[in-house]
Amino acid sequence: MPLRRIYDHEFVYVISGEGEIIIEGQAHPAHVDSLFLILPRVWHSFRACSHQSITLLGVHFDWVPQADSLLFPVFRPADEPVEESLFRVPRPLPGWDLHTLPFLDLKGRSPVRHALEAVVMEYSRESATARLAAGALLAATIIQITQESQSLHHLKVMPPLGADAMRRLERARALLETVGEASLSIEAVAAHVGWSADHLRRVFRLALDTSPQKLQRAARLRYAKQLMRHENLPISTIALRCGFEDASHFTRVFKQDNGLTPRQFLALAKKA
Repeated sequence: MPLRRIYDHEFVYVISGEGEIIIEGQAHPAHVDSLFLILPRVWHSFRACSHQSITLLGVHFDWVPQADSLLFPVFRPADEPVEESLFRVPRPLPGWDLHTLPFLDLKGRSPVRHALEAVVMEYSRESATARLAAGALLAATIIQITQESQSLHHLKVMPPLGADAMRRLERARALLETVGEASLSIEAVAAHVGWSADHLRRVFRLALDTSPQKLQRAARLRYAKQLMRHENLPISTIALRCGFEDASHFTRVFKQDNGLTPRQFLALAKKA
């Protein structure tokens, strides 16, 4: 791939293969589940390892300040922002210091990949409504990436956790974010990684500043929203697929988190 200069922001997610990304002359390893953020006016290129190919998912977007305290992603044809970007100071995304962390290793954290794939799929529909939806999905993805970055930072700087404990914590997190009708209980996840449920809760609180229950609930609600947007399923079926006891339990939790019932969310999604 030839070296080039890009004038908008770019997320690049490594789907498969191994290689390197060269950013302003400095090489960084690019392996499966690596996520890179390229800022405007930054020279970069990708290079696959010998005898291998590398598959990348790229999302270009323009991150434009609209007010002193608010930032919004704006979708426009690729050639429009080029000239004005020449005169605009590159603006990093909140919570991601590229000088100390040029990429995120998101192995075992598939929701970010799925979210970026949803942005690309929505945008490819090429309608004004789809582009608005893609923008909203991208904004939500940026928030999720920021949260992943912060949790990874907590894991790396927390002194009481050794390498083995970090591996167990990452495994527990991956299990809790695996959504389905047979998703594991907190006690089962703790037993799977060799901890008690109380110890798992304690480590989550210290390392991630959250609880296993909250993490699992957030993963279930994200998946439920995906099903409501893209599948024509009854609320009761969605509730069971996402690991909730029944439709009433799902409705109660969903409204607590979103301020809307699932049916109200569905109605808005159909209008979009």
